[in-house]
Amino acid sequence: MTILILAIIKNILKLIVSKASVKQLAAGFSFGLLIGLTPGNLLYTLLIVLIVAFVNINIGTVVLGVGIVNGLDQFAFPLAHRIGYYCLTQNSTTVDWITYLHNLPVVSGFQLNNTVQLGTIILGLCLWLPIYGLTYAGIRYGQVSIKPKLAHSRWVQRLQKSLLIQWVFKLKRLLRL
Repeated sequence: MTILILAIIKNILKLIVSKASVKQLAAGFSFGLLIGLTPGNLLYTLLIVLIVAFVNINIGTVVLGVGIVNGLDQFAFPLAHRIGYYCLTQNSTTVDWITYLHNLPVVSGFQLNNTVQLGTIILGLCLWLPIYGLTYAGIRYGQVSIKPKLAHSRWVQRLQKSLLIQWVFKLKRLLRL
């Protein structure tokens, strides 16, 4: 568990110091939210992966977003169930549209008659823009404020000068050859 947390922290620090566009990083994390939030819906996941493949988005942040959201999605399932249940039972116009879409040959693979599936799709689409904005602001703040401080901090400079880190980088270079 500790290694997983350290790997996530390392990936976040890599994103802060990366040269990728902040928009690409934020969009990648937001698409990771869409993939990670929906449980076991293969067609929906493939659709999002195709969108990610054709749009210029950072794949690393997609994977990071999926990993973080997969750890938190159990807390979102009760809310998603309520949203899906409401859409499937309360509003007759919505029920008619969902029934119509569910009866289409390809769209039936989205499992819109399942309350959790429908709720997580709706929840993910509603949260996409706020998560994009928060991630954009966070990465922008990290690149502007944290990156210069991190590069000039004593412990990073000591870490770079340590024999262990130099040995690891040499080994890494040798293994790439």
